[in-house]
Amino acid sequence: MGEEKQVSELTKKRLMELSDRSYRGNICVFSDFLDLAAQTDLGEIQGRLSPCGLRLWGGYEGAERVMAGFGTKEVLGYEEPFPIAFLLVRPVAEKFAEDLSHRDFLGALMNLGLERDRIGDLVLSGDRCVIICTEAIADFICTELSRVRHTPVVCRRIDSFPAEFVPKREEVRAVVSSVRLDSVVAKAANLSRGKAAELFTSGKIQVNGRETGNVSYTPKEGDTISMRGYGKIRFLGTGGETKKGRIVITYEKFV
Repeated sequence: MGEEKQVSELTKKRLMELSDRSYRGNICVFSDFLDLAAQTDLGEIQGRLSPCGLRLWGGYEGAERVMAGFGTKEVLGYEEPFPIAFLLVRPVAEKFAEDLSHRDFLGALMNLGLERDRIGDLVLSGDRCVIICTEAIADFICTELSRVRHTPVVCRRIDSFPAEFVPKREEVRAVVSSVRLDSVVAKAANLSRGKAAELFTSGKIQVNGRETGNVSYTPKEGDTISMRGYGKIRFLGTGGETKKGRIVITYEKFV
């Protein structure tokens, strides 16, 4: 936990420096991609940022990893687009392609020596993958990414995020005995409370990108809850009680 806190403090310091540079120079400044934990850090210091204006964008609506853009048209009088590139990767020969996963594509990128915060979401559709990355590394990836696992691939730039790749989400209403995190996890993962507790003790539960063992935590609206091996949800809130005193919750399920 000490290392996690140190990383959090460094992230906050870096983001404050970027906002200060934007404000002092009257220029647009962009962070690298922020994961959910870093976005939580940003939210915690938002009131301490320089008054330069703030935008968040990850390439498509609902992206998990986003850039922070410091400097807006309302404050600076102009606005620059986010330095984000979109790459489409597909097998050279679809007939002989392996069944590739998100982890396979990410591993191939890491093997190129790239830093994770230069890469946004990787979104799969069938055997194709859209890579969202910083503009600065796009050409390098197109040139160097030729294989994912044992499958030869081709990579090319595309102008924007394809609509057919937008991840599907399903809104779910469910009834729970309490709005404790373990109860919500048990319902969303279709597990008993005892089995859900095992996910916590084995480090498989994250809230907003940070591992937690706090089973009694009450999820807040907008919290993203990841359950390794059982998917991910975004908590939307509560909606009253049943006649038996049980609580109605709503969440988005990533499908």
